[in-house]
Amino acid sequence: MSYSTKRHKLWLIIVSLLLTFPVYAQLNNHVFEDRLAMDSSKSRQLFLGVNTLSFIRNTEYFNKIVKGETLLGYQISPYLSFYPSTNLRIDAGVFVRKDLGAPQFFTKVEPIFTIKYQQNFFALLFGNIEGSLNHRLIEPLYDFERVLLGRLENGFQLQYINEHIFLDTWLDWLALFNKKDSLPEEFVSGMSFYYAFINHPRFVLQLPTQFLLYHSGGQGLNFNIYNLFFGAIGGNFRFNISPHNFLQEVSLENYYVVNRYSGAVLRPFLKGEGFYSNLTFKTKRFNVIGSYWRGNGFSSENLGGLLYQSVSIIDKQVNHSEQLRTLCILRFLYDWPLTDELTISLRFEPYYDFNNSLFEHTEGFYINYRPYFGGYSARQGAKHLP
Repeated sequence: MSYSTKRHKLWLIIVSLLLTFPVYAQLNNHVFEDRLAMDSSKSRQLFLGVNTLSFIRNTEYFNKIVKGETLLGYQISPYLSFYPSTNLRIDAGVFVRKDLGAPQFFTKVEPIFTIKYQQNFFALLFGNIEGSLNHRLIEPLYDFERVLLGRLENGFQLQYINEHIFLDTWLDWLALFNKKDSLPEEFVSGMSFYYAFINHPRFVLQLPTQFLLYHSGGQGLNFNIYNLFFGAIGGNFRFNISPHNFLQEVSLENYYVVNRYSGAVLRPFLKGEGFYSNLTFKTKRFNVIGSYWRGNGFSSENLGGLLYQSVSIIDKQVNHSEQLRTLCILRFLYDWPLTDELTISLRFEPYYDFNNSLFEHTEGFYINYRPYFGGYSARQGAKHLP
């Protein structure tokens, strides 16, 4: 590696550490988060909740890394919550997804079950964890379309969250090892962490660190066993102007992103890196975000945003590769809360691919509706629920 290349890489790391990152780690996706809130006053009581998401997402992509598609559908997840004690919550229900136009009556039907124990800022979850956008990962590490097509995560999770620290560690078990059918085990373990060095009403300075490990393997089968480590380290600064002004906040976040393969894997690039930057203007009505990505041989095995990868992976096989990826993305995000339980979201995200001289875009329309019916004693039984 030449001296100029080393100096350039060092500069990227330093800039990533000294500049900034907002509370929601890149895009403000809080309306898509579905955390299991704890309430000590609900001990020995039973509640009914329903999580729903209706979506239309259209990607006008014609590049060789990822092809465009249109997704229309909805998700419905009714569940019962029971509080055996003030620190323990148990949820059980069913998750249903319907892709409009698909031949199946329901595209996916899965049971959901979660045990959550929380003591002050510490929480332990087992079963269906608080996954998806709850991890607050940046887009190169988590693809937004996974919210629509693969939202549920199953495993266990440890959290420590307060006004200065956000620590989320988890294991998401994707596929069970099956020697009879020659299917490998697959899982993802991860950590999402940021610490607010400065948490002032006018400005916030944070240091985020995010790492994930993807594993595919199993003993006694004739397939490649390999691991992929990928993650990001960065820094953010958010300046709060005034909630009464049209322009309320300005934030800047920068990340140095890396990935490394190990094991018997057939990929054109066994290691990669990238630089990712976001400049966000939060107004009273909507958010405007300018993003820049420059990647060199980066891959997330389709777990992160597909546009950011240097490879196109279909059925675990490389279909196309481009070592350098340079993108400039402009995002317009609008969330309209009609009630405390109902929010409409609009997104328009055009981008320019410098390497291929392509101008493409994505647009989306989403409705989040999450009613929660509560206040029923466990002794009354579920028959009294509405």
